[in-house]
Amino acid sequence: MKYLALLSLSATLLFFASCKKDIAGGIPKCIKSKILAENDLINVDEFFSQGKTVYTFSTDIADGFTDIYDESCRLICQIGGFAGITNCNSENFHQAAVFKRNIWKKK
Repeated sequence: MKYLALLSLSATLLFFASCKKDIAGGIPKCIKSKILAENDLINVDEFFSQGKTVYTFSTDIADGFTDIYDESCRLICQIGGFAGITNCNSENFHQAAVFKRNIWKKK
C-alpha cells in the first residue's frame, strides 16, 4: 500500500513539474504568479509605456482583449477586442510603447 501511495505521489509531482511554465527572470513576483494562474495565455511581453514598465497579457480567446498591467499587477487598460481598441489612457499603445522583451510564450 505504501508503495502505491509513493508511486502515485511521484507520478503527480512529475506531472506538475513537466507543466511548469518557463518564465523569464527579473520580473515582479505578482506578474509571475499571474502568468502561472492564467490558462488561456499565449504571450506575455514587457514594454515601457507612459513612464513605467508594463506587461501585456495576450490570450487565445477570439476577439479577446490584451490586458496591460503595471509592476504592481494593477490593470491599467485593455486593448484589442472586437472593437480593436488601441488607446491606453488616451495614448495609442502600439505607437507609444517601447518593446523591451518577451517574458513568456505558449509552447
